[in-house]
Amino acid sequence: MARLWPERPVHEYDGVIAGRPLHGGKHHPQLVRFAAQNCDVLNEQPSAFFSVSLSAAGNVEQQGDATRCLNEFLDETDWKPSATATVAGALLYWKYGFFKRWMMKMIVKRGGTGDTNTSRNYVYTNWNAVDDFAKRFTDDHVRRVPGRPTSTIA
Repeated sequence: MARLWPERPVHEYDGVIAGRPLHGGKHHPQLVRFAAQNCDVLNEQPSAFFSVSLSAAGNVEQQGDATRCLNEFLDETDWKPSATATVAGALLYWKYGFFKRWMMKMIVKRGGTGDTNTSRNYVYTNWNAVDDFAKRFTDDHVRRVPGRPTSTIA
């Protein structure tokens, strides 16, 4: 089950998977605060972090940018998760207002993907890879304790 924030204190979970998209090369301030405030607990138990961005769907240089942003987030928060991943996001032109749609079209045009038709959305996420990441993490790192919650933080 996905949640914006945990229902219980982080230490009550067997493991934590957290992720959020990048915007302007930065992760959401609430996620930064959550990770920084809970880094001691997150570092003591199995935890994983994934960063969602359009860069993760790009060429090798752009994928490197996605990884750099993920590493900067971890450095900023002192979080040392058991597993990390960069995940390709989506270009949701239909959800954007005029200015954001125009801006995203220019960014994509400069990036060279060619997905500039704003009359449709583009989803780059490999959901099988996302599922595999979560399954590998839980199989490799999380020991289930009866009576403990099993929610995932998203």
